[in-house]
Amino acid sequence: DIPMTDLPAGAMTGLVPAILFAIISFMPAVTSTSSVAISLEGQKLWILRAHPVRTEDIFTAKAMVNMTVMAPAFVLSLILVGIRLSLSPILVLGMCFSGVLQCALLSSLGLVINLFYPKFDWENETQVVKQSMSVIVNMVAGLFVSAIPFVIFFAAFSEQSTEVLVLLCAFVYAILIAGTSIFLKTVGKRMFLRL
Repeated sequence: DIPMTDLPAGAMTGLVPAILFAIISFMPAVTSTSSVAISLEGQKLWILRAHPVRTEDIFTAKAMVNMTVMAPAFVLSLILVGIRLSLSPILVLGMCFSGVLQCALLSSLGLVINLFYPKFDWENETQVVKQSMSVIVNMVAGLFVSAIPFVIFFAAFSEQSTEVLVLLCAFVYAILIAGTSIFLKTVGKRMFLRL
């Protein structure tokens, strides 16, 4: 256990916060529930489709369940790390903003994956949560998403401040969220109605 006072000068404004943010970014990759949200409807999916609710609202509701699980824990972790390391409030705020966007991306990405790999022939929920292809594919995709901060930080670290790199991560997440949202509103909607 290295006391914070023994860290090199400038570490709290340089590489250390970037590495910690990247490491914490792996947490949401293994806690996504949206990759099974549609499959858990099972043989009663027709009840959900029979209601006068827009498909976009169904997707949003299922993604928000995932967000309520991931985002608060992610943000709390970042705040506690920021307090412990005496990081600037601007950096902590940027990390929290980027973290929430990452959670939103993983939530919508999980829905996309579940549309490709639905599993309705289960006997109990454990088969869906622990033994479905969508969970495996979602975890692999989540690891790739979580690697984005590592790629950005180590590709451009010497040229930019940590705050700029965190915002660059948020920008990449926002673009990917837009892509998954467009997919869900177009192709995803048709796939859902054919299930």
